[in-house]
Amino acid sequence: MEHAKTDQTAEHAHADQEPAPAPETGPTHGTPDATDAVNAEDASGLDAVGAVADAEEAVDSTSATAVKDVREESNAVDAEEAADPASATVVRDVHAVADGTAGATGGGAVAGRVNAAAGTDADAAATDGVKVADVMDAAAFRAWIAEAARLVVDNTDHLTHLDAAIGDADHGVNMRRGFQAAVALLDEAAPPTPGAVLDTVGRALISKIGGASGPLYGTAFRQAAKVLGAEPDVSAPRLGEALRAALAGVQRLGAAKEGDKTMVDALAAAVSAYQAVVETGGGLAGATRAAADAAERGLQATVGMQARKGRASYLGPRTIGHEDPGAASAVLIMRALAAVAAKEVT
Repeated sequence: MEHAKTDQTAEHAHADQEPAPAPETGPTHGTPDATDAVNAEDASGLDAVGAVADAEEAVDSTSATAVKDVREESNAVDAEEAADPASATVVRDVHAVADGTAGATGGGAVAGRVNAAAGTDADAAATDGVKVADVMDAAAFRAWIAEAARLVVDNTDHLTHLDAAIGDADHGVNMRRGFQAAVALLDEAAPPTPGAVLDTVGRALISKIGGASGPLYGTAFRQAAKVLGAEPDVSAPRLGEALRAALAGVQRLGAAKEGDKTMVDALAAAVSAYQAVVETGGGLAGATRAAADAAERGLQATVGMQARKGRASYLGPRTIGHEDPGAASAVLIMRALAAVAAKEVT
């Protein structure tokens, strides 16, 4: 399903077309036909990004534009990374694995940890009068993605049910495929830093998630990766900067704002809540928990909104009364981050 993205081009491209009708039947999640279709698509071996662009051009030209923009950005980043042998090795590993991992199961649990000074609590501790903030390393970031993948898999039917009401009933299976591929790529490439982890995830999501969600989520993770660079450990303030960059990337690519009934409604609330906790001296556990709770509130707020972006916008007032699927998947991702930061998942 398409979530936050530009509508100006779409309005002209669809001037002579009728709006896409609302589904006339109930939710289609969990059906054998839907599962078989996904498996068949995974087995095709087609270039995923090209397939996304071709399929989406038929229904909405803005999606093809989004994919093209992300591919151009990806090529630019590749050129930059070519000057760094270590990064280039990771990039080559990712590209070598990308087309063969769409159906991966995730390879089991991924170990992760949140580093903190010995004897500290989840947020911070005092050592000889010096406050030592907790940090997340690459293993913790991999644990975040593994937990996000688990939650997405567990909630595939729910996401599909939400998308069936105001979209094309594929958000659940698309997100499952994308995050399973991301976990498989992380296992294969073993990126050494948090930034490299997020960049690898972004590439996987762009390649494997159909519609606009792949470019949007992929951009979010890659923009966050740029902020973190090659830093081995990430503090609460630095993670906040990365989250703000992720949100900005989504809004820039999708031209969406709060109130448009998109993933932005959950992400913007999460980023704002996270920043508020950090500004008062809170650490990773407290800030990420506040972010997850705020994302949930942002999701609930979409129920009363009319969709103004993407395919759902064609349904007009009929979208009122439904949760936005993109906001729902954003909540899962923020919940996973909070669980890892609180050391509930390792």
